[in-house]
Amino acid sequence: WSSDVCSSDLIACLAIPSLAFQCELVERPRLLGSPVVLSDEAHARVADLTREARVRGVRVGMTLLDAVGLCPQLVVVEPRPALIAHYADALVDAMAIVSPLVEEAEQGLVFADLRGTEGLYPRFSDLQAAVFAALPDRLEPQLGAAAARFTAHMAALRAEPGKGIRVATAEVADFLASVPVSRLPLEIEAIERLWMLGIDTVGAFAALPRSRSEEHTSELQSRFGIS
Repeated sequence: WSSDVCSSDLIACLAIPSLAFQCELVERPRLLGSPVVLSDEAHARVADLTREARVRGVRVGMTLLDAVGLCPQLVVVEPRPALIAHYADALVDAMAIVSPLVEEAEQGLVFADLRGTEGLYPRFSDLQAAVFAALPDRLEPQLGAAAARFTAHMAALRAEPGKGIRVATAEVADFLASVPVSRLPLEIEAIERLWMLGIDTVGAFAALPRSRSEEHTSELQSRFGIS
């Protein structure tokens, strides 16, 4: 999305979607290439699955009984809180290598303030290499960087596993245009008001006349740099 040059106003976001499932696959390499599902905490339904399970008709939310019926060779793994915490700590430690200002938003999602680090990591690729090198092998991290926390988060989620995306300030509006408004860190009442106006994406919201959404537009401009 942008040049490889880092700037001092960046926020970095390290994300590993479904950390619970990824750490199980890392710990059990023999399962790679097999139809595997992660059960939910109630041990009743499919919370996540491998591609091999998906092509056999298994879907997230399906009962484990139905999933095994579709795929008798299916391997079911259960989330292990202690193991998840161990890998979550590894993500925090990796981000702490590149910045002293680190926040774990949730397990598998870590933010770092990069102000003052441009001398150490002048390019985004330098930053990415430093973070990824500090992580356990075989994890599939996704890294995002932008001037605002929300944009960095969306960039990390959009990055391919094992890769990163940096969004320059001039690119933010285009980058966020298709993001659902439900992703915005707003109260559910505010999201529902936007839906009632027929506003489903950040781009559609940013295009609203200021007179109709002055309060929300000001909030978006300050948080995400959308004008």
